[in-house]
Amino acid sequence: MEIKWRTQIQLEDWPLLLKADPEKKVVESYLGTSELLEIRDKNQLLGLLVLQEKNTTTVEIMNVSVVKEAQNQGIGQQLLREALRQSREQAYEQIEVKTGTTSLVPLIFYQKQGFRVVSVLADYFTQNYQTPLVENGVTLKDALLLQRSLID
Repeated sequence: MEIKWRTQIQLEDWPLLLKADPEKKVVESYLGTSELLEIRDKNQLLGLLVLQEKNTTTVEIMNVSVVKEAQNQGIGQQLLREALRQSREQAYEQIEVKTGTTSLVPLIFYQKQGFRVVSVLADYFTQNYQTPLVENGVTLKDALLLQRSLID
């Protein structure tokens, strides 16, 4: 498997990007100021992570997605480990991510990787998305902000 950083979006990225963040306008709003981390096996795109600098000390994971056929095989962990490594190397002190209050699988994934919930962003999805998002049978309204220190 090959894992590498890039800044250019490719047509093949869109299905993965929209799987994790279903509103194209929202995705487009952060792609221009973000880096993409891809993982491939025999030239087949298996997963993407989008990382954006928030300020001089903090980066934010904007999007993580793995193709269905490669889920539960450690691809997301590999992407996250590389994002953590590079962020530390570039002297960032903290990494954060937002996820829905009903996004149980991502919430557990991030907590297993050392992230902690630090706040609830009330009405985040209703204010930032035009189309209502329904997850696990619940209309998504609020987001959870999770953070992890990059300082050992």
